[in-house]
Amino acid sequence: MKQDNTQPNKTMNNIATSALAWGFPVLLGFIFTPFILKYIGKDAYGIQVLIISVAGYLALLDFGLNGAGTKYLAEFNAQKDIKSIQDLLGTTLTAYTILGFIGALVIWFISPWLCVSVFSVPNLLVNESISAFRIGGLGFFLSMITWWYTAIPTGLQRFDIFNWISIAFGVLNTVGNFLAAYLGYGLIGIIISGIVANIIAIILYAIYTRKILVSVKIRYSFKWYMFKKTMSFGIYMIVFSFFAIIFAQLDKTIIGIMLGTTVLTYYVIPLSVSSINQQVNGKIMQILFPKASEIYALYDIHRLKSLFKRSFNMSVIVGLLISIPLITFSFPILKFWISIDMAMHAHFTMIILVAAFFLAGIIPYSIITGMGFPKYYTYSSIISGVCGLIFYLLLIKPFGAGGAAAAKLISILMTVFFYIYISRKHLDIKAVDLMKIAYPTISIACIIGISFYFISDFISNLFYLFLFSSIADIIFITFVWILGIVNEEEKQKILVFLRIKTVIERNTKNK
Repeated sequence: MKQDNTQPNKTMNNIATSALAWGFPVLLGFIFTPFILKYIGKDAYGIQVLIISVAGYLALLDFGLNGAGTKYLAEFNAQKDIKSIQDLLGTTLTAYTILGFIGALVIWFISPWLCVSVFSVPNLLVNESISAFRIGGLGFFLSMITWWYTAIPTGLQRFDIFNWISIAFGVLNTVGNFLAAYLGYGLIGIIISGIVANIIAIILYAIYTRKILVSVKIRYSFKWYMFKKTMSFGIYMIVFSFFAIIFAQLDKTIIGIMLGTTVLTYYVIPLSVSSINQQVNGKIMQILFPKASEIYALYDIHRLKSLFKRSFNMSVIVGLLISIPLITFSFPILKFWISIDMAMHAHFTMIILVAAFFLAGIIPYSIITGMGFPKYYTYSSIISGVCGLIFYLLLIKPFGAGGAAAAKLISILMTVFFYIYISRKHLDIKAVDLMKIAYPTISIACIIGISFYFISDFISNLFYLFLFSSIADIIFITFVWILGIVNEEEKQKILVFLRIKTVIERNTKNK
């Protein structure tokens, strides 16, 4: 098997490409979303969200195989066990293909019922919505194959490959959506553009998989012993996925049923911005899962404890770096990005959601999972799913989008408390230890946020919005660096990485 070990600082490279894989598509989304919304309208945009939500429910057909595939591929690769790798990939590929086909059929047959009887779809859009749902079924099948491929580079800790393909997919999907809307192809055109992006992603994954698994032949097969092995780990992931999907999709589903697609758009737009917080931390911290598995295999609890604390500290810093401008300038962001109407309806919802996703991203739970405790991943999803279900039903109808945001915040708080308890149980990390780590950073962020809040009314366009947001973040980073919140070891890693990147870029230009 061919692996790239030439990077002087592999971990920092993975983190950098992970951040880029998140940042560039998000930037494109920020640019193109207002135009897509303008060209297709709030109702069609809301229907697109519902199509994604239905596909999200059917993602339960994954049966936890992606997480299991990542874990066991990392282990088999460390052991140089080529036969087990072939059995693992062949078995899971067969399973994903069958399950993806089943999901596509389900979407095809239930589409009329969903559009006519379940969701509050405007009459003029019913026929188009049914067609879009059915085409989305093909997209679901392709997404399952793409999802299978993602376990290969992540299991081999080649996040650079995973991240670059993610960037390509994000660009193709976002630009494709814009072009479909601009050229008048509407909702159906947008769904088709997603299918095209998936096909290209599959081709790219296939090409790079052949390069990093040179000695492994991947073909359809089914080994019962391997299926049982992956399912023994994946069973926890199934339960996790079930409740995670309830938590992630049920809010949108209930709003779509009770309040309609226009209100759903007022919720989804601030949700898409606020979730940046969790997405970027998730992208950066995804390298911890296989890394924790390797360290735990050596029974080095001290290293795991250090990794957890350092990761928590960095998650808090990154989360606040994103949260400061999003909370402080929530109204002008929505006003100048989308419209004054969106800002009036959704800015308070956005503040609540930013706080919720900040909390969701700060605990490095993938370390606990990588230690071989997938059950805690499952328990946390049950907590968030059950709390989400209860509070969504209680708060959405009387309080609308703001109620959904509050329900999400409460549910995430419960999971944070749970993981604090688990980190003490297995790593002897107490809540007070985490508070001591986070308190200085949060204090700095609050002071900066409050100071800049009083000038938010004077922001008159996107240029000044970007300017003041950048200044606030620069001040925050400066204080974090000077006050030693980032320790010397982390500073050295960052500086070494930046020097390496500079040398590489200089050499590339010279060539």
